[in-house]
Amino acid sequence: MRTLGKLLFGAVLGAMLHHGASADIITVNTADNTDFGVGKTNLWLAITVANTNGQSANTIQFNIPGAGPHHLVTPQLSTNSLAGGYPIITNHNLTIDGYSQPGALPNTNTILGRNTAVLKIVIDSREAHYATDPRVGATTMDYSLITGKTYGNSTDGYAGFEFIDAAQIGIFDATNITIKGLCFLNDFAPIDDGLGVASIALGADYPTNLCVVEHFRHFYPDYNLHVAGCWFNLMPDGTTVVDGGYNAVRVQRHRAESNNSYTRGRWSPSAVTIGVAQNSLNPRAEFNIIMSQVQGTALQGERNRYCGNFFNVLADGIHQYFPDPQRYPGDPLTSYVPTTAFIGGCYAGYGVIGTDGDGVNDVEERNVFAGLPRKRSNACAQIDHQSGSYHVKVAGNYIGVAVDGVTRWTNSTSAFRFSNRPDTPTNCVFGSEFDGVSDDLEANVICNNWPLDYWFEYPEFEPDLMLYYAHQLSPRYQPGAPPEVMNWDSIVGAFDYSFRGNKLVNNFTAPHSPFSASRDRSSEPWYFPSYTNVIASSPFTAPNGTAEEGATNFVTVLDPSSSTRRLRGTFPLGIDPRTNVIVDVYVANEEGLVNGAKFQTLTNILPVWAQGETTLAYNFEADAAADLNPLPGAFIFDISPYNIPAGTKVTVTASYAQAGELGKYMAAMHTSRFSLPVTLNAASSISITSIVDNGDGTGTITWTGGDTPYVVEESTDLGSGVWTPVALVDTPTITGPIGQAAAFYRIR
Repeated sequence: MRTLGKLLFGAVLGAMLHHGASADIITVNTADNTDFGVGKTNLWLAITVANTNGQSANTIQFNIPGAGPHHLVTPQLSTNSLAGGYPIITNHNLTIDGYSQPGALPNTNTILGRNTAVLKIVIDSREAHYATDPRVGATTMDYSLITGKTYGNSTDGYAGFEFIDAAQIGIFDATNITIKGLCFLNDFAPIDDGLGVASIALGADYPTNLCVVEHFRHFYPDYNLHVAGCWFNLMPDGTTVVDGGYNAVRVQRHRAESNNSYTRGRWSPSAVTIGVAQNSLNPRAEFNIIMSQVQGTALQGERNRYCGNFFNVLADGIHQYFPDPQRYPGDPLTSYVPTTAFIGGCYAGYGVIGTDGDGVNDVEERNVFAGLPRKRSNACAQIDHQSGSYHVKVAGNYIGVAVDGVTRWTNSTSAFRFSNRPDTPTNCVFGSEFDGVSDDLEANVICNNWPLDYWFEYPEFEPDLMLYYAHQLSPRYQPGAPPEVMNWDSIVGAFDYSFRGNKLVNNFTAPHSPFSASRDRSSEPWYFPSYTNVIASSPFTAPNGTAEEGATNFVTVLDPSSSTRRLRGTFPLGIDPRTNVIVDVYVANEEGLVNGAKFQTLTNILPVWAQGETTLAYNFEADAAADLNPLPGAFIFDISPYNIPAGTKVTVTASYAQAGELGKYMAAMHTSRFSLPVTLNAASSISITSIVDNGDGTGTITWTGGDTPYVVEESTDLGSGVWTPVALVDTPTITGPIGQAAAFYRIR
């Protein structure tokens, strides 16, 4: 009887001879990864051939007899736990195409509808198929095993993958890999033997000529991994979930200057696309569904795209996967997977999560995130970017709400968790820049704290306000404290984020919590570092009655006298060079106002959950031509062209920018919290009561109604529709010279 090693050697040699030196298509014709008979090619063999046939590009296709779905059980090729699974992909330019299997079909429906994909090839790595040893997954992604280097010192570098990191499909140092049309099943929870099993993992050895003493933003190499049209831990029936898995896709940083996960000097494979590729010719075929992972994706590096994905959302787009019961942090682990985030990563630069806003496929690039029902927000968020983020666009995503935009899901966690370890986030854009391209598609829809009693089980003593008033802990880290839209975690310095045009429903004070300071108030009491480079700090009285200093005045205030014709308010002046202030106007979310009032004891800084549900008007530039109030730090805007009904409750934000950013793609701004809302008064119509020729070359116009200040405009041709402002007055009358030519006047 031949040994397994001789059998595999013969099979590989036969396959290479069979395909020929010029072949670039390898066809898998059996689901049995133990079958190496003549004429049989299983996936194990196909990957081996693609690694060794010397071709510059290969495509693995499928033509397995039968209706399917075909379950390709991950091979168990040795009793050595480090030798099980498929060979790690090491050759460049490989495509594994599950949609090539007869009967398989890519999705044809929009992202805001049912996913209609038909999957026939299942990469099945469920524990039920295995003995205790070997462990499930591809050969463990241990750098030292692959490269022969130590990776435990500053000379060889500190590796990101360790011996406990495994993958169903592993990739090492190979570029331009596309994996599409596959179903991955993986029920290994992270508590099982300490093994973190990802469905797809990419790692790489750092180039020998790359200096890694500094943090080289912009210079991480592009590996161009593309994962498209795949389902992770969702059976091909579209409803059955396999509970388990560490990540659907993992791309790990490699080189660091010290064995500290937050240190500088990293080096990471970049340019990974999860879902719709930029300028895709068939975006709907590239939607992924990612279910039941500790972190759905965990990518590091730059220029990554997450576009067109369902996270913990079943194929119908209406139902979420909700492992029950969800536990408090610190409770004993159970068999279910406690999802902490759907998108995780660090050193994320120049990335896109959702709609990229370039005018191509924007409508299909949204992501739909199920709720994360957790008992407090710290260390849990739908999108969790650690260790700095820069030039990241997050737009067009549905969070906590189904594809119909109406069906609510159990959700009680932060939408975004960004941190500064060690670099402070810079130029992160959440929502629209209002640059005229796909502005309406770029709104993130964020619904939270639903049902309300899920989060606030014990509002009478959670959070513990005695600790709060004792100046010890912020309520944000206590059970019962509402999750923030943006949890900035360990921010200790100023950062930049633009938060404009989003639709918010029942969130805590947005976009930035008034509690976002240090975790321990005893060390940095009431310090709001994110504002320090935007506006000057000012003294104020903290809720415990002590005199403090911070940027709590970073809120725009609306005047209750605002009407449907004139919006009035004040704002803090910016610090040079952020002296351009852009005001956006929203309908206030009533649900948040009502529910926030129930728990206003959380803070006396901003006692309601103020947030905008619908964008009414945007790009009002304060202290510029459109501002009818000449005083610095105050504005009056003409909102009559927007026809906002009287009685509308509105709220605004002020975004601080340098000159030249208004209307610019990825505009660098820093957005304030939403103002306390006001209800717009009805503006009376303007009626001209008299026009008098004074006989001295002047004329006087008098009128009633309207709101001050009045704008007097002139036109010499009514048909042109062009009106030129000629005066701004505070009384309902104006006297001016009468010209020789005919002219027309109107009052606004």
